[in-house]
Amino acid sequence: MTVKVKRFITGLNAKGKSMVVLDDLAPNALDFGFISGADIWVTNETPADNTGNKDRSLRPFTHDPSPGGTIFRYMRFPPAIEASEEEAKKFFQVIGSKNQPTESDRDLHGLVHKTDSIDYMVVLTGELWMIMEDGEYLLKAGDCIVQRGTKHSWLNRSKLECSAIVILIDAHEF
Repeated sequence: MTVKVKRFITGLNAKGKSMVVLDDLAPNALDFGFISGADIWVTNETPADNTGNKDRSLRPFTHDPSPGGTIFRYMRFPPAIEASEEEAKKFFQVIGSKNQPTESDRDLHGLVHKTDSIDYMVVLTGELWMIMEDGEYLLKAGDCIVQRGTKHSWLNRSKLECSAIVILIDAHEF
């Protein structure tokens, strides 16, 4: 199910006064069945450029932020749906990941991957397993994760949907 997340984006009006410039559902969403997400906002530089009122989320949904950039993303993990090897390959191709799972990564889980970012994640609802090379960790609502570009995957083994907020920030590799 495609993610529908309400967002309020602020900016300045013609008189330089603060206002809400976007009050809508985040339009840049992607649904693969086993995972879905919506980009709330994107920056392509550091420091971020706050000028103008253009919707910066309107660009292809990508795995990693642009060099020097960030992605503010809402994610949903449906209960107990695993991607086939073909679905996983297609997923990483569509989102433009250069860090696709290797054959040995797939031995851990079909979606094990790394990122070119540091990711700050907060589990909002449900439960989610974080699969790492050294084991698996159960994450529950309220748990916070700092994913520092290491190999990982996510798996919802429960009967309820899990949702999370993720902020991806461009980073140097380990």
